[in-house]
Amino acid sequence: MSVAVPGYIHDAFVYSTDEEMVTGAARFLQEGIDADEAAVVICSERNAEILSRALDGNGKVAMLAQPDVYHRVPDAIIAFQHLIERQLASGAQRVRLVAEVDFGDSESTWSEWARFESVVNMALADYPLWNVCIYDTRTLPETVVATAERTHPNLLTGGSRSPSARYVEPLEYLSQPRAWEPFPMQAGLPAIDLNELTDLAQLRHGLQQALTTGRLTDDSIDDMVIAVSEIATNALMYGGPPVNVRLWADAGRAICTVTDQGPGIDNPFAGYVPAHGSDLTHGGMGLWMARRLCDQVDLHKGPDGFTVRLMIG
Repeated sequence: MSVAVPGYIHDAFVYSTDEEMVTGAARFLQEGIDADEAAVVICSERNAEILSRALDGNGKVAMLAQPDVYHRVPDAIIAFQHLIERQLASGAQRVRLVAEVDFGDSESTWSEWARFESVVNMALADYPLWNVCIYDTRTLPETVVATAERTHPNLLTGGSRSPSARYVEPLEYLSQPRAWEPFPMQAGLPAIDLNELTDLAQLRHGLQQALTTGRLTDDSIDDMVIAVSEIATNALMYGGPPVNVRLWADAGRAICTVTDQGPGIDNPFAGYVPAHGSDLTHGGMGLWMARRLCDQVDLHKGPDGFTVRLMIG
């Protein structure tokens, strides 16, 4: 994408009071408005209201609801891209965005959204976006706040902006191994324990039957069936036999593992953006689809083979 101004600028703004947040974030947005740049806020309802008051309800600031954007990582990336493209189509040369990632309430979601903060440095590199991500030390775990310095090239502190000395390039950050521990549910007997998979139609039928006995919604059941089918197809096509599939389902949650004996995936960006860019006709989208359909997708290379674990609920 050719742009007339520099591409993606990604800053982290760590603060501990509302006054501090307003001083930095509202000023950043107002400077953009004064420069005829598009100004956008994607924050919690509370912080959006605070910033709106600070800017006197300026109608030039677009306010997007946090839950509409931070659903799953690939969807958030798409939402950012569409947001920028809409603003550019309206005549803006650059977009200024104050964003507050919804990190969730578990270590696994903290890790996944921290990876999002790293991925966007690559996925949005050519977009004319200046993105300030706000981190409230009063509400976020220290672990999450600490990742800000590693996933953002620049920091805003004390009214000044400077490069982050702890910044890690996305390729290196995403290549770092993640904790791999079984969920408690996996200690029980699986509803499906299929060794040496060969028949995908049989797998889909078995998944549909097993999942209907739990308390998942019909949409979640369909999403899990599609996601597992896509990952199992990849394992059969690109992995090494045998391909084993295990499913646990109970209390509104489903976890499925697909294990093969192949080399696994060595691209740390895999599944966060489409494999072939905006052209979705070339295939190779299985992992990307799975990340869009599931609440959590983990990859692990271990003594038992290469495993993709998918979770919904």
